[in-house]
Amino acid sequence: MRNRLLHLFGSLTVALAAGTSSATAHPHGPPCSLSAGKLAPQIISPCNGAGVAQGQRLTFEVRDLNPNAPALAPYLYLTSKAPHHGRLSWSPSVFVVYDTMQPIHGHPGLFQDRPLLLTYPGWFLITPGRYYVQAMQIDESVPGGFRYSRVQTVVVR
Repeated sequence: MRNRLLHLFGSLTVALAAGTSSATAHPHGPPCSLSAGKLAPQIISPCNGAGVAQGQRLTFEVRDLNPNAPALAPYLYLTSKAPHHGRLSWSPSVFVVYDTMQPIHGHPGLFQDRPLLLTYPGWFLITPGRYYVQAMQIDESVPGGFRYSRVQTVVVR
């Protein structure tokens, strides 16, 4: 299944660093919006529609109560392309961040990702616009092999 995922999305990853952001919800608080299904990952922060100042680093947090989560951390998917049927799709012609989230030590079921603040044109943290975010968890017990959070938006101003 892991090889299928790598084949499907390629090897696009972003290095991680720890930290927080002012655009996040209360640390480790309830999710901004519940996902369909108790075992689907839930984006805790930033909340849907959160505004981020251009050039500000941003930390994404996800709650994943799936029993497989400790072995297979959820993935964060961010793109400028609007979702289709509740899922984000990968396209080589559209900006994409695709990254494995890291566990938050001392907080079982919580994961975070903090994309680098790169300065090349087109990088989402320095390019104003609306971006769509979704968390994905590998789970071979469901049809298709994945569980998805609801799609949320982040607006870079």
